[in-house]
Amino acid sequence: MASAAFIFFLGCTALTFGIREVRRKKENRFDHPWFGSKFWRYYHFGCVGLMVAAGIWIYVTMKVHHGHPYWGLLAGEWGCAFGFGASWTAKGAEWRYLFGGSTADEREARAELARRTGATLDSPTEEAAEVPPETGAAPVSG
Repeated sequence: MASAAFIFFLGCTALTFGIREVRRKKENRFDHPWFGSKFWRYYHFGCVGLMVAAGIWIYVTMKVHHGHPYWGLLAGEWGCAFGFGASWTAKGAEWRYLFGGSTADEREARAELARRTGATLDSPTEEAAEVPPETGAAPVSG
C-alpha cells in the first residue's frame, strides 16, 4: 500500500509539471523554439500516462498471479521510476545552458549588464564586477 501511495504522489508531481506548462506564458519561456509549452505539456502528461500504465500493470499482475511473480511488481516499479525520472529530469534541466544556446532576450540582458558594469559577459556563468552602490543595480555575488 505504501508503494501505491508513493507512486500515486510521484504521478501527481509529474502531472503538476504538465499543468504548469499549460499555464506558462510564452514571453516567460527561454526554451528552444521547437520545444514550446505544448510539447512539454504532452511530454509530462505522457510520463504520467506511463506511470498509470505501470501502476495498472502492477495491480493486474499481482491480482492474476496472487502476489507472485515479483518480477511483475519490479517491472511496474521500473516503469514508474522511469516515467517520473524522465519528467523530473526534463523539468529540471537547463537546456539552453546544456546545449549552449541562449535567446536574444538573454543575450540582450547580458549585454546590458556588461554595459552597466564594464564587464564582458560572454557566458551567463562568468562573474561580473561589483556594481557601485550609486548605480541602483544589485551587486553580483561570487
